[in-house]
Amino acid sequence: MIKIGEFAKLGCVSVKTLRHYARLNLLHPAHTDTYTGYRYYELPQLTRLNEILLFKLMGFSLENVHNLLTHRTTEQINEMLASQEVRLHEQQEEIRERLSWLQNSRNKLINARDALNSQVILKQQPAMELTILSDEVAISERRQYRQAILRMRQHLDSFLPAGQQMIDMPFWTIIECGSNEHDNDMQCIEVGAPFTMNTIDTPLKQRSIPARENVLSVLYDPVQYPVEEARLALFEWTQRRAYHFDGPFIELHYQDSEKQLVELQRQVTRSLPPPNQCKRITGEKKWI
Repeated sequence: MIKIGEFAKLGCVSVKTLRHYARLNLLHPAHTDTYTGYRYYELPQLTRLNEILLFKLMGFSLENVHNLLTHRTTEQINEMLASQEVRLHEQQEEIRERLSWLQNSRNKLINARDALNSQVILKQQPAMELTILSDEVAISERRQYRQAILRMRQHLDSFLPAGQQMIDMPFWTIIECGSNEHDNDMQCIEVGAPFTMNTIDTPLKQRSIPARENVLSVLYDPVQYPVEEARLALFEWTQRRAYHFDGPFIELHYQDSEKQLVELQRQVTRSLPPPNQCKRITGEKKWI
């Protein structure tokens, strides 16, 4: 008699697997000690274990393996093997199709990212006078984040003069108004539009954004690219050219009755070279 641990090693399976096979009536111990509960197997049972593992390798479920081992007529086994062969060929073709789809999608994503990266520019941004509405929105789930932005837009829209809608504006904005360095899922957001009004007794505020130099910008179609791809394009640009972000992300949404475009902006500053790239020239420390 062989203890379960030694039998598991001989069969190259775990003890947990042998216990599972016993529960499914696939392979019972030859003997179980009444007092200790220890399970023992006999050496010829390795043949049964190898049959189970072989059928599993063929792709059979454990339920079908049980049927194969229970109904041992040649006709029944041959029929089940033939059926499994057909299923495996079908799965093989499906895997080929999935691999082809995956490769095509990967190529499209690479080409799309290259196209987006080529549209990143460094520009000057004129001053903006905005009326804004502030709130904290959850950023953990993109759909909920966008729904919160939509509610803020609709709220802001309700304060416009009668007959005037935000779609008639040259743009509307989303501005990060607070740091999200702390461990929480909330982000302070401002939604604004380029109009001025009396904001007394309203939750609205006037916001002046001065003219800015060195604004990194990418203009993209939000239907074609998610905002995460646009942010990644800006980040990769700063890494390649030794710049760092110096200010919040600002989204300018341009829209008409037919199309919407988004310009993602963030001010940047050129990074200083590392200290080991500086030397003294005429008694002064200068960067080279």
